[in-house]
Amino acid sequence: MDPPQPAVDFLSSIATDVTAPEIPFGEWYAYDSIDADRTDDIRDYPGVWETDLELPHELRELSNDDHVLVREVDGPVNLNALALGIGLDTAQYRPERFSGLVYRGSPATTVIYGDHLCFAVGKTEQECTTAVESLIDEIDRVGLGDEIGFSDEGESGQVEAFLSSP
Repeated sequence: MDPPQPAVDFLSSIATDVTAPEIPFGEWYAYDSIDADRTDDIRDYPGVWETDLELPHELRELSNDDHVLVREVDGPVNLNALALGIGLDTAQYRPERFSGLVYRGSPATTVIYGDHLCFAVGKTEQECTTAVESLIDEIDRVGLGDEIGFSDEGESGQVEAFLSSP
């Protein structure tokens, strides 16, 4: 099975500056059926997509024309607590399948990875901006706003621009 494109390339491109090894695919190399090391490129192991690893449908269906907004996160984020605090009707966190918390509280979808990265996927730049602001509002509402910070500005554009960036 081939990896879901362009999602894998997009996630790999935004994770290059992130220091956490679990971003963005968790410990994909640890599956028994995959003979890989932590430093290997997931794109070289198409069999990983036949395991329990699963991208959220918004990422599986990602197209080069979709808009994204990427912002850095500063501070420890307990994704389990955040998902429960926000509510499981709009937040999904299943680390055994995907290492990010998926928040569906606005027209766009926002994903937050641990202590480092947050991005929104939508049809327009405004949808993405609204989605990230909505997540920040939810973080404040559940009382974690003083512990978690976001960069004031992020990088935004169509997926295609992220894939063509050096």
